[in-house]
Amino acid sequence: NNTKAALWFRKAAEQGNARAQNTLGVMYKNGLGVINDSTQAVTWYRKAAEQGNALAQNNLGVMYESGRGVSKDLTQAVTWYRKAAEQGNALAQNNLGLSYVRGAGVEKNSTKAVFWFRKAAEQGNATGQKNLGLSYSRGEGVNKDLKQAVAWYRKAADQGYAGAQYNLGHTYFVGQGISKDKRMALKLFRKASDQNHPGAISFLAYYYRNGIAGLEKNRKESIRLYRQAASLGNEHSISVLKKNGILLHDPTEIQQLLSNLGHNPGPIDGKPGKQTRQAIKAFQRAQGLKVDGKLSIELAQALTKAKAKGNSSKKTEDDFDLSELESF
Repeated sequence: NNTKAALWFRKAAEQGNARAQNTLGVMYKNGLGVINDSTQAVTWYRKAAEQGNALAQNNLGVMYESGRGVSKDLTQAVTWYRKAAEQGNALAQNNLGLSYVRGAGVEKNSTKAVFWFRKAAEQGNATGQKNLGLSYSRGEGVNKDLKQAVAWYRKAADQGYAGAQYNLGHTYFVGQGISKDKRMALKLFRKASDQNHPGAISFLAYYYRNGIAGLEKNRKESIRLYRQAASLGNEHSISVLKKNGILLHDPTEIQQLLSNLGHNPGPIDGKPGKQTRQAIKAFQRAQGLKVDGKLSIELAQALTKAKAKGNSSKKTEDDFDLSELESF
């Protein structure tokens, strides 16, 4: 019972218990047992952070970086990441490394980024492991070493991290730092695509389009996957569909998504009529989007995002990733 849990955490938090203060902040940020209130989340994170709680310091840094519940301030984000990182918090170590990669709130410095990624990675942080692997792959802040890249990708992939599964799959596909193995790449792309990784879904579409690694050519499945990846913003998939004169969205799938999200589109038959347009308008109003009732790639992307949010899935990309996980 989250409501009762919030009540008891509040009692402890009001008595100055830092762990309870951080937990209450997490509950406010995610609307668990209390109303979703980012400002209150920041208030409780700050109380815990000022007592030296490393989890809260990282969480407060994330809020400053995202501008949720507080004015966006990258310098303050780095300040709090550093406090937590120096206490050994792996999430903050990764986030501080990412700040150095981007030059966000601190002068860009790839060497320092690798220092902090390694700290996080050696503690088993999957995001840090993946980011360290990417540093080795690109030769940023460290001598380029594709075998080391593979080693760190594998550590993160073995923990189920979609971005690392995708990157490791890509190394198998092209044979960088490891022997080329398109069947192994396929296994990894499937694992990442199960977590809605757009690049992995696009690669699966390519496999079906060309009949690779024992898969039979399947144009219908290829188009479905390209559309799925396109709805997640994958530019390559959008380009492939446009180049081949294929609609970026599947009317039947849009009707199904509308139905799944509680907006009745009428018959799910791939022939959108008045009721489907009304359902689209209702969805657009609920999401604060431009209300026009039209089928489009933007609508497909918004529907996919809404569905993913409902399933608590996380989109990851083939780039440096931020650790945004909180902990009680």
